[in-house]
Amino acid sequence: MYGGRKRITRDMLEACLEKRWSVAQAARHFGFHPKSIDAACERFGIMLPMSIFSPQIPASVKVPRSEVHVPKKKSNAVWSCSPAAIQRALLKQREKT
Repeated sequence: MYGGRKRITRDMLEACLEKRWSVAQAARHFGFHPKSIDAACERFGIMLPMSIFSPQIPASVKVPRSEVHVPKKKSNAVWSCSPAAIQRALLKQREKT
């Protein structure tokens, strides 16, 4: 190997497949990011079992849009319990009605 850089080999992935490791387990064992393991699996045509806890979805798997988790948008609301903040909130409510 050149530059001291570790590479994911077909043998590594085949050993993981024999042990029935998930992408996350293989990544943890070899010290790679799960996306790197997933990309190598795709490159070598190997499909490791997916863990139910693994957030990684291989590019070759098509997930229906209804099953994709969409995080909620962050609210801009700022909460405070100071007397001045409570007073402002009460005044805003009175103005609306």
